[in-house]
Amino acid sequence: MKNLKILLLCLVILPALLSACRDDMPELGSPIDKSSLSYSIEPNPNEPNMIILESLTPNVIPYWYTPDGLSTRVKDTVRIPFPGNYKFLYATQGEGGFVADDSLTLNITTTNLSYLSDPLWTYLSGGVGEEKSWVLDTDGVYFDGPITFFGSENGWLEGGEDGCYGDDCWSWPPSAEQAVNDDIVAAGDHGVMTFSLKNNSATFTATKPQEGDITETSSFRINVNAKTLSIPSASILRSYKPSKDGIRGVSNWNNYAIFSLTPDELRLGVLRDQDVDGEGIAYLVYNFIPKED
Repeated sequence: MKNLKILLLCLVILPALLSACRDDMPELGSPIDKSSLSYSIEPNPNEPNMIILESLTPNVIPYWYTPDGLSTRVKDTVRIPFPGNYKFLYATQGEGGFVADDSLTLNITTTNLSYLSDPLWTYLSGGVGEEKSWVLDTDGVYFDGPITFFGSENGWLEGGEDGCYGDDCWSWPPSAEQAVNDDIVAAGDHGVMTFSLKNNSATFTATKPQEGDITETSSFRINVNAKTLSIPSASILRSYKPSKDGIRGVSNWNNYAIFSLTPDELRLGVLRDQDVDGEGIAYLVYNFIPKED
């Protein structure tokens, strides 16, 4: 989070620095040709559901786009429990700029349910062979309301210093009534989202009355260590500044920071990085409770 704020500050002051120091600035190196990228994406020969990533390109920062989300480690491991086709992409950032290779699709044919042993998978979906549905706490039954604002360096609330991982740590929980009256979220039914581990797959489904009664489906994955959730082809139940289409103020609706996950609550955060009113970077954390049968 701190790196993101530094990057935004640089984007503001960089034009002035370029104007003042143009004659003294060294030229950037030449971009790496895509054909010169060197890396490996290979299954573990003894465990085919374990994919090992290794960057072999010198003097660059690697960027791996994986089913678990983004990684910048030189060497990393992705564990995929179910069969299917999974996309990976390798890119680098060096002196000459950002260079990406073509995406690679791996076909996994085996199942490894041991990857689902962490309680977070069970809390979210009900467990292997089960499914679980969630709704926004629009009535303030369990939380103050359906949304809580957090600082950009807050995160998993049971780690760090009560969920603080830097300097920008704070929270504001508007009540359910205030959230509607102040145009923070829309009034009315926001639908149902379901996480399923049935049929040898991890499937997400969301019905969204607030978005034209659409139904979205996708796979989903939990990164247990990073406390993140990825939903590559859909988004959670959501609303923000409905009179201004405020959901445009979040650039990434497919990857979520898990702030809390128990059998009774699910709190998923997205970074408000392009707010429609120009408000600063913050986490919008959506508060969910299990749907009653």
